[in-house]
Amino acid sequence: SVKKRSGKYVALSAGRVQTPTLLFINEREKKIEAFVPTPYWLLNIYFNKDGADVKATYQSKITDKKVASDIFAETDGKDGTVAKVAKRKKKVPTPIPFDLGLLQSEAWNNFKFLPKRTQEMAQNLYEAGYISYPRTSSQKLPKSLDLRKIVESLSRDPRYARNAKKVLETPLKPKEGKKDDPAHPAIYPTGVTVEKLNKDEERLYDLIVCRFLSVFMPDALVENVSVTIDIEGNPFLADGRTVLEPNWMSSYGKYSNNKDAPLPALKEGERVAIDKHEKLKKMTKPPARYNPASAVKEMENLGIGTKATRANIVDTLYKRDYIKGREIKITPLGRRLVETLEKYCRDIVSVELTNHFENEMDMILTSEKSMDVVLGEAKEQLRSIFTNFRKSEAKIGKELLSAIADSQNENLGSCPKCGGELRVVVSKATNKRFIGCSNYPKCKTSYPLPQKGSVSFSEKRCPDCDSPMLVNRRRTVCINMECASKKNVKEKKIQESS
Repeated sequence: SVKKRSGKYVALSAGRVQTPTLLFINEREKKIEAFVPTPYWLLNIYFNKDGADVKATYQSKITDKKVASDIFAETDGKDGTVAKVAKRKKKVPTPIPFDLGLLQSEAWNNFKFLPKRTQEMAQNLYEAGYISYPRTSSQKLPKSLDLRKIVESLSRDPRYARNAKKVLETPLKPKEGKKDDPAHPAIYPTGVTVEKLNKDEERLYDLIVCRFLSVFMPDALVENVSVTIDIEGNPFLADGRTVLEPNWMSSYGKYSNNKDAPLPALKEGERVAIDKHEKLKKMTKPPARYNPASAVKEMENLGIGTKATRANIVDTLYKRDYIKGREIKITPLGRRLVETLEKYCRDIVSVELTNHFENEMDMILTSEKSMDVVLGEAKEQLRSIFTNFRKSEAKIGKELLSAIADSQNENLGSCPKCGGELRVVVSKATNKRFIGCSNYPKCKTSYPLPQKGSVSFSEKRCPDCDSPMLVNRRRTVCINMECASKKNVKEKKIQESS
């Protein structure tokens, strides 16, 4: 559409998974933009008991400024009394085995590995024989696996010996999730002796082994403690947690949020000397942006894409410059693309239609539907989609061409030399793109750009020279070739080589 309109080829794409994914990212962005923050107040007190510092917070958020001020005036400078100590024991369930989605999510939470990077490293570990096939949606470890042999092998590794030996004392019955995959079991370590791994692969392997061992262990037992401190009839709450029986946490606890955070011993009726009173004004926050891992998780929840393709789809959205940032923000180009297609060709962005055909393909796999029937239905749908698209092709091309022009004319901030606006410019003489100053020819400040593919820029400026920062495959680099940071890197490489 764009080529017919402009005569030039532009790297744009739409697809039955990538475009619905872009749609839900855009919907989240619209909710964030429409969100109107409202103020609320938090009241905190701080005290020390037996050498431990304790923070307690007024029992609820306060949305009325006068109410917050009145309570603060009543309590400020006054000590409190322990009005109530409530203790409750609770079991924390054993985690389930990793499927690919869970592995990607946990690798992001713990190491900030991008889903595609996690998938690539897991594939490397598989090809080296250290773990099972990673592209699985199963959360089950079938009896056909020689689990005892695997755990015995892990027990010979000093890092895992203690927990592996504990597991060998159990019936070796794993906690399992609901999801199954007829082709592959959940991800597990093979027990093969690990030789040389790079730092990130080592971290991912450790995550997989610790999770694997934990699924054979009993639920953990914790005690949650809530203490109410009364000051002039106003309740302040302090919460703590003590792990009584770590069980599975002894293996996987370092990768979970179930941390030990005990409170000092406090008795009802005990006087508490308050060291500090605090009143904080806060603003309600909009919905959180997706990150690469939560976007993959949402695709899974919506039933679009497959375990093997979801991470690559998100990566494609970055490459096309439809989204940017680790806290994913849709770009003007991405928004215009999805909203243009939504307006003229709704089926292309339909989550429901994509999910429908994902389910249809699963039914072929289980012999509930024949391939010919599903293909026939797909052809009819595609004919309808392309017929509607052709009717609006000129309008679609016009709107997308405008979006591309807008993205190329993005204001990249002020020129460090004259204060003018820095913009992406395409030379009429050479047809090459670069960054130039709006005050040209008076100011001839310019920076080179890659000539292939889309380019996107960070919202942050270079800390060394205040130039724009280019996001290159999500690695942020300064565009100023004379920047001191680049010279330092070059000098370091020369020193290392010599």
